[in-house]
Order: sequence, then C-alpha cells, then structure tokens
Amino acid sequence: MDFETFSERRLKYVTGLLIRAVVCAVFGAVFALNAYLAPPDVRPHFLCAILILIGLASLNAPLWLIGKWAAFPLRHFYGHWLVDLLAVTAVLHVLGGVELPYGSVGYMIMILTSAVFLSERASFVVAGASAVCFDGLVAAEYFSIVPRYVYIWAHDYSGTAQLFIVLASDVFFFLFAYLAGSLAEQLKRA
Repeated sequence: MDFETFSERRLKYVTGLLIRAVVCAVFGAVFALNAYLAPPDVRPHFLCAILILIGLASLNAPLWLIGKWAAFPLRHFYGHWLVDLLAVTAVLHVLGGVELPYGSVGYMIMILTSAVFLSERASFVVAGASAVCFDGLVAAEYFSIVPRYVYIWAHDYSGTAQLFIVLASDVFFFLFAYLAGSLAEQLKRA
C-alpha cells in the first residue's frame, strides 16, 4: 500500500506532470527544427506530431485537478502513462513508425519514471504496455491496417529488419525496466 504523506504524493504528482510538459516541449522543439530542415512534403507529419504533443501537455491541467480532488493517489500514474503511451505511439506513426530512427526510445521515459515514482513492478507493467503499443503499431503498418510513411526517412526496412527492430526493442524495454526498477528500489531502501 501507499504509505507516503499527502505532500510527498503531491510532489511526485506535480513532478510527473512537469516531466510530461518538459518532454513534450523538448520534443516539440526538436520536431519543429526537423520540420524547418525537412522537405516541404514531409513537414505536415512533423506538424501533426507537434500538435499531438501540445494536446498531451494540455492534459496536465485537468489531470492535476483530478489528482487534487482525489488527494494525489500515485496509482493515477497508470492512467497517465496509458495516455502517454498512446500519444507516443501516435507520434511514432505520423513520423514513420518503425522507419523512424530510434523511435522506440520514445517509450523509455515512461519506463524510467514508472520505476522512480512507483516501483520496479510498475516499470515492468509500463515496459509490457510499451511493447504492446510498439509491436501493435509495427504490425498495423506491416499489414496495411494503417498507412506507412516510409518516404519521410527515405528508406524502407524489409519485413526481417522490422521483426529484428521489434524484438530488439521489446528486449530493451524489459531490460531497461529491470535496470531502472532495481536501481530505484535500491535507492528507496537506502
């Protein structure tokens, strides 16, 4: 159970929301720079990704109000991370899906924060959800359920390469969850 005081929970809650806002701002700036440097035909993809990040960051106000009303329960983070995972998946999709270089790394921030703010178990839950989201996106693109935007990065991975990227990402998600969760638990005990 949660034995933290109200002020400790509130601090973690606010810090979690602040992390979301900062990450959205940083990636929004990176995407804006890429849009400026990119050919005109791919700029709409970066604009769409920026709009998704703006929408995600704008959720902070209602999430804070809901948290305040409920005395800032840290279990709310599971809902926050679900929304974040879906938003990251949408951003990855509009920026090329599996073709986006290092795209799966976008899930790592949530795996790390879940370990720090809640527990090692939470980091494994988020790692599993990250794998489901990323794998689902790659499968949906591979089977033409959603369109693929291979022209953004001027390359097209083969099915074998996509499978390798998916499997390597999944292993990395769980390895990172284990490392971040173990370190967070050791720090909490110390």
